[in-house]
Amino acid sequence: MPRNVLRRSFQPPKQQRGIVLFTSLIFLLILTVIGLAALNNNGLQTRMASGHAETNASFQSAESALVAGEAWLALQAAQPSASCANPCSDTSLIWPRVSLSTPILDPATLDSETWWLANGRTLSQSIDNVSTQPRYAIEELGPDNTGSLTTGLGTTYKIYYFQVTSRGYGAQNTSKTVVQSVFARGY
Repeated sequence: MPRNVLRRSFQPPKQQRGIVLFTSLIFLLILTVIGLAALNNNGLQTRMASGHAETNASFQSAESALVAGEAWLALQAAQPSASCANPCSDTSLIWPRVSLSTPILDPATLDSETWWLANGRTLSQSIDNVSTQPRYAIEELGPDNTGSLTTGLGTTYKIYYFQVTSRGYGAQNTSKTVVQSVFARGY
């Protein structure tokens, strides 16, 4: 009797229909799509990081030139004269400005490589890892005629405003940054 029980409970395996294989292939396909998407995303993030580094390098380069222009103005014992003409000579650094609404450095000039090479001032020290050394230009905006900033400093003491504009590049010429500041100095 025990032998019959064993024979009856043992049944031959049913014929497989491949559902496990089909499920495995679908799962493998999903993992492949996720892997490809991750690779594509990684490439995009690498390009974005590279672009950010280029932008940062060009900004730092332009900022260095801006600080150099402001430092030059701060070191002047007397008011520098606005005597630049196109092109500006090496002895003069200040561009005259006809009025606040007509700047010398308009958008077309800011983008002109020729103008910057002929008229922009280079830093005394070079900056590493930039394609082109940064340059700066200074425009005279005029004196503060209100006298509100010079109260108690004497009648001849005046505050003069200057606009310092600089342009810098990153490691490649594709990344260019222009920064400007208004600098006030009393003479």
